Amino acid sequence: AQRDYVSHLPLHDEPETFGLHENADITLQQKETTELLKTLISIQPRAAGGGGGKSPDEIVNELADDIQSKLPAMFSKEDAHPATF
Repeated sequence: AQRDYVSHLPLHDEPETFGLHENADITLQQKETTELLKTLISIQPRAAGGGGGKSPDEIVNELADDIQSKLPAMFSKEDAHPATF
């Protein structure tokens, strides 16, 4: 019974759970994105190797393109529900 209860809990806690405004979630997501990008930049090699492989810029660009392809499409105020904005 306890395992069933726990397995049905949400994976993501809503900010309201902790008495925070829903914008706190946006701030958290922005910080996580910034940290991800900082990490990508920090692991990028500083010196070019002599091989014929991809350059560090090409690798990072491919990774960024892959991440961007997984994001939901942008929406506009005209297409959004009135309560969205």
